[in-house]
Parts: sequence; C-alpha cells; structure tokens
Amino acid sequence: MSMDLNDYTVIKEGEAEILMHAENEVFYNKTQVNNRDMSIAVLRAFISRRRQEHETLLSKRNKSAAKVLE
Repeated sequence: MSMDLNDYTVIKEGEAEILMHAENEVFYNKTQVNNRDMSIAVLRAFISRRRQEHETLLSKRNKSAAKVLE
C-alpha cells in the first residue's frame, strides 16, 4: 500500500501536529480550539490539586507511622 503525502494536510494546533487525509472532513473541528484549550487547563489544574492532596495525605501517614514507632 503506497501513501501519497499530497493526499494529506498537516494541521497544527499549539505544539501538536496532525497528519489528516485531505478527504477527511469530520475529524478536526477548528471551532473547538477554545473548548480543547479550556479542557486542558481544567485538567492540568485538577491534576496539580490532586497531586498536592495526595502528597499531603502521604505526609500525614508518614508522620503517624513515625509516632507509632516511637
């Protein structure tokens, strides 16, 4: 199966580049750029907060384990 690169278009959004077949009109919805940006921002904030909560929980466990050993 040969692939002709002229049948494809490179779509760049932020740091991502997507190689999309020229006949594909469904895959990429340019009007959703803001929605994708907001989703990524929310996920990053959630992950950061969850990581802080997890580290706090581990710290509390380690302190209580140390008290039990004393």
